[in-house]
Amino acid sequence: RGVYIFNNQADLLAGRWSQFRQFGGLGGLTSTEAGRAAFGQKETALFLQDQWYARPNLTFSAGIRWEGLNNPDSPILNPNDRNPDGSFKLTAKIPDANKQFSPRFGASWSPDSKTAVRFSAGRFWSRTPAILFAQLFTSNGLRGTQYIITAPRSGTNVLQPTDPLSPGWGPNFHVQGVEPIDFTKIPTPARPGVFTIGPNFDDPYTDRVTLGAEREVFSRSTAGIDITYAQGHNLQRLRDMNRQLDGTISSNGQPHYSTTVFPFPYYGRITESLSDGRSRYIGITATFNRRLADNFSLYGAVTWSEDKDNDSNERNFAGIQAENYNNLDNNYGFSNRDQRWKGVLSSLWQTPYWGLGLSGSLVFQTGSPFNPTTNVDLNGDGEPSTDRPTINGVHLGRNSFRQPSFYSLNLRLGKEFRIGPGNLAVFGECFNCTNTGNRFVTNTIYGVNQTPGIAFGKDVGVGTPRTVQVAARYDF
Repeated sequence: RGVYIFNNQADLLAGRWSQFRQFGGLGGLTSTEAGRAAFGQKETALFLQDQWYARPNLTFSAGIRWEGLNNPDSPILNPNDRNPDGSFKLTAKIPDANKQFSPRFGASWSPDSKTAVRFSAGRFWSRTPAILFAQLFTSNGLRGTQYIITAPRSGTNVLQPTDPLSPGWGPNFHVQGVEPIDFTKIPTPARPGVFTIGPNFDDPYTDRVTLGAEREVFSRSTAGIDITYAQGHNLQRLRDMNRQLDGTISSNGQPHYSTTVFPFPYYGRITESLSDGRSRYIGITATFNRRLADNFSLYGAVTWSEDKDNDSNERNFAGIQAENYNNLDNNYGFSNRDQRWKGVLSSLWQTPYWGLGLSGSLVFQTGSPFNPTTNVDLNGDGEPSTDRPTINGVHLGRNSFRQPSFYSLNLRLGKEFRIGPGNLAVFGECFNCTNTGNRFVTNTIYGVNQTPGIAFGKDVGVGTPRTVQVAARYDF
């Protein structure tokens, strides 16, 4: 009901927005009425498996799973079937997914009484959540639309927009309430923004292989190592199918899109949902586990991993994330989830002192990546938040910078009392007991020049401070 986008802090303070977006209802519908969608999905799954005990210490398992997803059949926009004025007819539908076969195989081997080795390989399909389909029925230019106003630019400076429906800009910028555009004044909006889906859209799946070994190193204590390799396919992502390259080069050295010529001039932005993203993950985890004995237990794990993809879309139904959405290889890099190292140590001690129990955990993880952007639409694709700078002839990669590392020590001291039919537990807890700052970067806007902005990459954000709480719980 109204989103303002600014290039930088100075423009924000001066009210100079670079883009404004608002969803509104058409044909007399309010935005609330136009935004309602009622539909469902039907899932069917069949699974067959068997185990073969080849030897007392060697077991094989195999199986195959079939899954089908029946998506809504209500009509949606069909870019391949157009009316004489160039608008799309409502003659398409969301493709169903009915060829989802998943073979699985596993083996476990125990070379001696203290060692176990396990291997597994398989394919795992995932259902596309229904929220990714909602705007196909609401933002279709007939029921509702996403109205976008982009302010003109002179170099890196934003100029006052000329659209007569524009909200206040510059000294006239005032945010009061919601829905600054009255859609009753535009019953037939020019170049409405709409949503569609690729005709070959399919559910995502992952091919995964794991290998692990565990051995008892001394009484009630084991050490292990696990290796996981996974490749993701058919990952959902978005693009504007109403943009085409104009043959020129942007100021950051990347291909430039035309801002005047559009493949489908009847529409503005046509957000298309595709399933051509991919990912690759590898992780190695070492663990130590001491089961509770003599009133003491201990668990520790350290993981090294690398997670890469070309679009980390996760239930994002409206935001385009790729810098060049028609060349996803340009976007391949560390995923938003990537975390190089992560370690955890947890323990429980039932002390001999007055029945007190002490437990705690220590967590450490290296920083997640963040994406350096110019926050200016350098390549003319209508997306000001995705373009990356080119420094000394090198185009900065996606998610090529890192947040600081994080760690937290958490402790708990408690005592139980037998009261009536249950137990009363009284305990005190401390989170981030060392009061570590766990600082993080808040400004990921590099700027458009050869040198970064003064605030770029500064760890000025501060995490949760030391927190102490006292509580009681009665279990019966």
